[in-house]
Amino acid sequence: MKPVTVKESERDSMRTLFDAIARAYDAHRPGYPDALIADIVKLSSIPAGGRILEVGCGTGQATLPFAQRGYEIVAVEMGESMAAIARQKMREVPNVEIVTAKFEDWEPGDRKFDLVISATAFHWIAPQTGYPKAAKVLRPGGAIAIFSNIHPHPFTGYFERVQSVYREVLPDNKGPNEWPTVEQVIEGGSEEIRASRCFDEPSVHRYPWSQEYDRDAYLNLMATSSFQLNLEESIRKRLQDGLGRVMDEEYGGRVTHPYLSVLHFAKRMVRS
Repeated sequence: MKPVTVKESERDSMRTLFDAIARAYDAHRPGYPDALIADIVKLSSIPAGGRILEVGCGTGQATLPFAQRGYEIVAVEMGESMAAIARQKMREVPNVEIVTAKFEDWEPGDRKFDLVISATAFHWIAPQTGYPKAAKVLRPGGAIAIFSNIHPHPFTGYFERVQSVYREVLPDNKGPNEWPTVEQVIEGGSEEIRASRCFDEPSVHRYPWSQEYDRDAYLNLMATSSFQLNLEESIRKRLQDGLGRVMDEEYGGRVTHPYLSVLHFAKRMVRS
């Protein structure tokens, strides 16, 4: 997926886009590698039955693998439709509470957590608010794990070929060669954690993987991106038609999408 750069003035309006397509989001967005989840557990040294706070759980794609490991989870999600789907997923998993609220407004009371996680969501929260609040609810020795999926550079094959479709439909749109590089995106995440002065030096962990899509599955995936959700319907249809046509005519109606899952992990800073 395209790296998301969020302007302060657009945070709240863009965060509401996904709730309107919650079922499509749940059906088509990819999850995260098992190795990433296992590494978070290992790095955090979270005890059996430990307590996790999840920020922006969406439809529970990352919540479930932690819940299935027996952790007690409070998951905060501002979207009512997203939260409703997450609750459905957790019906048979004990010790998971889905709270419908903005993380900035949510009150933890006197609860403390061993681990804060956020999957493709923390960038919607102003860092000067998100990191201090996350650190405040952590026990001594607690940690934060921020992770997401991005499209590795350079684009090749189908993904390079369809840039001509984007240029035709959206001539003013920046192509991937003008995006921040993967390393710039990763370093930007690390720098946000450092700048908060709430956590120790973050470690970065990369997980390359891929997933094959047929035409409809890929177009459905792309329709859940904030980029496409912000387009006018007629423009979005032209773009989708062009992407599908190239896949059908030149790639046999199937494409393998490369992903790079990136984890930023850091322990809560101990104040002297």
